[in-house]
Amino acid sequence: MRRATVIATLLGALLLAAITWISAQEAGAPKERSPLDLPHGSKGSGEEAAPGDVVSFYGGDFEGDAFFWCLDHSGSMGWAGEIEILKQEMQRSISQLSSRSEFGLIAIADEVTLWREKPETATDSAKESAIAFVTELEAHCGACLTDGLSLALGLAAKSSAKNKAIVLVGDGGPACGDETAESALKAIAEANVDRVPIHAVYLSASEGGVDFYRRLAKESGGTLMLVPVNR
Repeated sequence: MRRATVIATLLGALLLAAITWISAQEAGAPKERSPLDLPHGSKGSGEEAAPGDVVSFYGGDFEGDAFFWCLDHSGSMGWAGEIEILKQEMQRSISQLSSRSEFGLIAIADEVTLWREKPETATDSAKESAIAFVTELEAHCGACLTDGLSLALGLAAKSSAKNKAIVLVGDGGPACGDETAESALKAIAEANVDRVPIHAVYLSASEGGVDFYRRLAKESGGTLMLVPVNR
């Protein structure tokens, strides 16, 4: 009986020593931090802040890191002062761009005019030049929309940005030689191989060009904005 008591006492001492040694090892070991241990608001090493800007245009917000505006300055854009409002909106939008974004401008009438031959980073000097370009636009003649949008798609293809957007603003459908809405939509869809969204901003009290703008936006994955104009 005495021998059994001694053996039990020895086993108990050995078990206590083992537990004490294991606890000491755990206390000295470094604790691994999981991603969930990051402070609130911090980002993991593989995450970066979303690039680009959110730009307000005619009351709507457009998000991206490369913006290519197609500006209709055909004769009808001067009937109720639309061209002057367009200039004000463009000045405001260009000013909102940061150097995180690229941009380009295409002026569309019976001829199409590029502001720059390639996408430009939105530096202060580039924005100043772009605003000067817009300020000089005058309303005249037709609207060669296919040519203008094709140039915009060409500019977008030269950009390495990840979130590109084309914004067309105008007051009617194609008005360039024998061009029709159907032929224009077909040509633009064929040229848009990268599926760049085309956001369509329609300025008019007339519904004459609404269907063209609606289909253009829908087929490219863009949005339609209707801006009433009193004429």
